[in-house]
Amino acid sequence: MFGAPLIKAQAALVLKVWKANCEFRTKDCTVEDFEAVHDKFAQVLKDIEARHRELERLRTTRQKLAEKLNELSTRARSGMRGYFGPKSSQYQQVIDTPPSRAEGPPARPSPPPQREVNQPERNHEQNSAFGV
Repeated sequence: MFGAPLIKAQAALVLKVWKANCEFRTKDCTVEDFEAVHDKFAQVLKDIEARHRELERLRTTRQKLAEKLNELSTRARSGMRGYFGPKSSQYQQVIDTPPSRAEGPPARPSPPPQREVNQPERNHEQNSAFGV
């Protein structure tokens, strides 16, 4: 499947040539039909771009608010620790571990088996029973 920019560019060229040569015809499409689909496609691309810009603004706003909310939450937790005490039930509620962190870090892979230091590595070609 071709990308939308390529299809748009190709369709614009076809439309330009078709309008300049009105004698060209196809069985199931007129130049007006083609132009209507072309214009509708171009409008959809504009709508998508406008929504993309809107989403980017929302994402930027979300990030700024997340940073601010995190800062305020940290300060509030610190204040609650001082006000209620570090072992209070109120403070324990606000430092409760989120479910994603409750499981702990992922298990580490087991290390490869250690060879004994005193045993030299065997070379099977030199230590064969036949001495070959």
